[in-house]
Amino acid sequence: MDNSRWTATHTNAMGEAEMGRFLAAPTVARLATYRRDGFIHLTPVWFLFEEGLFYFTLGERRRHLRNLKRDPRATVLVDVDRRPDTGLRGEVRAVMCCGNVQISADPDRVNSIAARIDSRYLGALSPEDGDVALSPETYELVVLTPVTVLTWDFSKP
Repeated sequence: MDNSRWTATHTNAMGEAEMGRFLAAPTVARLATYRRDGFIHLTPVWFLFEEGLFYFTLGERRRHLRNLKRDPRATVLVDVDRRPDTGLRGEVRAVMCCGNVQISADPDRVNSIAARIDSRYLGALSPEDGDVALSPETYELVVLTPVTVLTWDFSKP
């Protein structure tokens, strides 16, 4: 069996342009942070990827934000695996990045990025959606700078 189809290798890695196109799709990411007890805290998050950086807006009372304030190391995984729906020839692609984050509570910056993330996943909101989208929680902006990047696209030979 050719193991290159079932793991990340140099031959199935995505190039920078491919990775950018893949991350432009509104796919849910998984954000991993370190809990105080040493275990990983893993949560689904919406994101924006621009100019090599990942942007997230996280609620101030959320565990993953508290974790990042204590330990700025994080890993983000964005993946698609269509094999359960389409069989072994289904799409399998992923980007995993490890790095450190910077956090900003600047409301203008947070709101600007949050609006872009929301429209990326939801499209334009109608006036009726406005009340639903509002949250009493305060959000902060988290920017992850990748140090390690691992990609794979199993459609490559």
